[in-house]
Amino acid sequence: MPDDTLNLGGKTFRRAARISPEAGPDGKPVEHDPKERYHAAASTPLNPHGGGPFCRFSVPGLPAAPGVYAVTVERRLTYIGMATRSLRRPWGPRGHAQIQPANCFVKGQSTNCKVNHRILLAAQAGQDISLWIHETGTPRPLKERLIAELGPPWNSQR
Repeated sequence: MPDDTLNLGGKTFRRAARISPEAGPDGKPVEHDPKERYHAAASTPLNPHGGGPFCRFSVPGLPAAPGVYAVTVERRLTYIGMATRSLRRPWGPRGHAQIQPANCFVKGQSTNCKVNHRILLAAQAGQDISLWIHETGTPRPLKERLIAELGPPWNSQR
């Protein structure tokens, strides 16, 4: 199978990007702690994945179409997600790519925190992280089937 495609559950996903968090002068991923900027941090508990640290990265060129996406680390499936409107949204500055302060706390986007933190850990370990996409007008059934069949570890409740 070509290096730019991945077969998951009988569907072809194309590589949208290799994910590379922003790096400091030493070449290592820069860690970010956005929770300190949250106005109600003193009175709001963190969500289960809000402790961080987190990273920042960008994924340009994603289609403005619904679909299912997969994250691989060293070509091993680690996460499956979906976008009901646009694949750009979950990988934009308010999604997995840059954690907003409110998302670190209860009622924030815990999943964004979990995925971003794990991307940071993989990058710190020097691993290859890729984002794969499959455009479909009905992403939910495919996402649910792939999670049930393939059991990506980052999709667990832990």
